[in-house]
Amino acid sequence: MARRKFYKDEENPYDSADYSSSTVFLNEEKEPTPLAIETTGNYIHNLDDPGRRLNTYQVNPSGKVVTIDNTTTLQKTIDEVSDTGGVVHLKAGTYVVTSPLYLYSSVTLEGDSSANTTITFNGSSANISAAGTSIYTTGTVSITQATTALVGVGTSWLANVTVGQHLLIDTRWYKIDSVNSDTSITLSEAYAETTASGATYRIATVKRDVVFKNLTIAGSTGTAIDLDDCRGIEFDDVVLASNNVGISMTNCSEIVSDTLRVVTSTSDGIQATNVGLYNPTATISVGNGGNGWTLNNVATWTILGCAGDSNTGDGFNLTSTEDLSMNIEASGNGGQGLEGVATNNNLMIYSSLFVGNTSDGLKLTATTDNLKIISSKITNNGCYGINIAASSCDNTIITGNNFASNSSGAANDSGTGTIIRGNSGLNDNSSGSTASPTGSITMYGASSAP
Repeated sequence: MARRKFYKDEENPYDSADYSSSTVFLNEEKEPTPLAIETTGNYIHNLDDPGRRLNTYQVNPSGKVVTIDNTTTLQKTIDEVSDTGGVVHLKAGTYVVTSPLYLYSSVTLEGDSSANTTITFNGSSANISAAGTSIYTTGTVSITQATTALVGVGTSWLANVTVGQHLLIDTRWYKIDSVNSDTSITLSEAYAETTASGATYRIATVKRDVVFKNLTIAGSTGTAIDLDDCRGIEFDDVVLASNNVGISMTNCSEIVSDTLRVVTSTSDGIQATNVGLYNPTATISVGNGGNGWTLNNVATWTILGCAGDSNTGDGFNLTSTEDLSMNIEASGNGGQGLEGVATNNNLMIYSSLFVGNTSDGLKLTATTDNLKIISSKITNNGCYGINIAASSCDNTIITGNNFASNSSGAANDSGTGTIIRGNSGLNDNSSGSTASPTGSITMYGASSAP
């Protein structure tokens, strides 16, 4: 297939095997045309290296503050690569944006570095968003694990669903291969979870493969990055500073973040609802006015070397989470380091720090089952190191941890089936013990047996 090369002004395509398809370039044959961007008295001209191979055209503010009155230029650049995807690259500088920016599938929004490339919303409610479309949720579905045959009840799929859309059950998206009838769909991918019967579901044209890279994004009175019905998200060297909420993800799966920093939000730093298959590394949410991380109905996360520190609320606040592996720091928070609010299951916390929180280091408020806390430092918290506050919290294992100087004691155990072994500063209990008749076993340290 012939490849096409586009000029910004002339839209004069010609064949060239040297360039990737759908690459937007600046003019090469004449003086660069000023972009329609206001600056402090001067137009900002096009990049002086117009032949650089990027699926983009580029804006070069030369260190000046660029004010885009209605995001005409930046949004137009994003629109240029909307059909086939590409990279929108911002050279070092500060971009003042006061209207929302919308991203498409297979679009990368990147700067030179988070240290020198900033998009600021300047105290407006504008933000960056990507959202799936053509949502359909009527009826219920059933599907057997490791199969592709989806059966609906009360569904009308022939008129409302198309091949290539995606199906969300719980926290994971699956591509649709065929729509066979109003009540029969075949998936392209085998269903990975336990067999579902009469389950709620969601079908959408998702936004796929959205990437944020080498940027600071600041100053939104709304949610700086708002992602809904997306599959495949990546953050790499991104700072979110002084927004109301840093990131909100809803109905998303297959996410990677590396060196993502969410700081000084008015409310929560990171919010996730119905999100699966997330692998954050070196991701911190610190100094926010709400919780560092607020997670609701999330599953299958591997959280490695991440932090929720110095937040006004909890470092990590968990509701209806399952199958999480957590290597974290949750220290210096105004609430708990980590709170399991309700209906959490199968969490493993290892080699982690819970130090100097105003309340408990970890608190299981209601129905958090099968939690393992291993080889962690839990010290200097304002209440308990670990507070298992409800008898509905089953089968907690606490082993190999270091407890010291927690104001109310190392641990409070009102749970069922708790096993405590081999900790420093906390005595072992009897194997598989249940809650005491009074509903509580308070453990102050190695010198006081449970």
